[in-house]
Amino acid sequence: MKHSIYPKKNQSNKSSLNQDFKATKRKQRGNTLVPVVIGIAITAVATASFLNQGADIASRNKVGIAANEITTMLYDWNLLRTTSAVNAIGTADNPSAPAAMSEANIFGVSNNSFSGAGSATPGLVFTTDVPSSCTVLSGIFHAGIEGVSGSTCAGSQLTITLN
Repeated sequence: MKHSIYPKKNQSNKSSLNQDFKATKRKQRGNTLVPVVIGIAITAVATASFLNQGADIASRNKVGIAANEITTMLYDWNLLRTTSAVNAIGTADNPSAPAAMSEANIFGVSNNSFSGAGSATPGLVFTTDVPSSCTVLSGIFHAGIEGVSGSTCAGSQLTITLN
């Protein structure tokens, strides 16, 4: 009768070495789950952090572009006021408005306008997406800027008083 080195079907090797090996494998299998769960948690926190930073950068970028748009409108305004009397701009006799006013701004709003047309103290009305953007832009466009007397925010609507 030949003896095989392999155990017979449905029989396992009962040696203590084999049992220790199986117990060690079970312990190791359980121990690998903890680092995986910790790794997934760290990844989730890092992903949320990067997404928040990305949204903040996008918001700052929009404010920077809006400042450039307002600067273009102020440049056009300064050109108009050198060729026309301030209280004549926007009247029936002189309906000119800066060219940059006809397009939607970076926030997707196209209701930018000049208020107080025909008056001695006209203003530029620029609508943003959120009040915080308006506050930042109001701080940028203050009385020290050429052609600006001051600026105020009402919600997300920036009004720049022109001179």
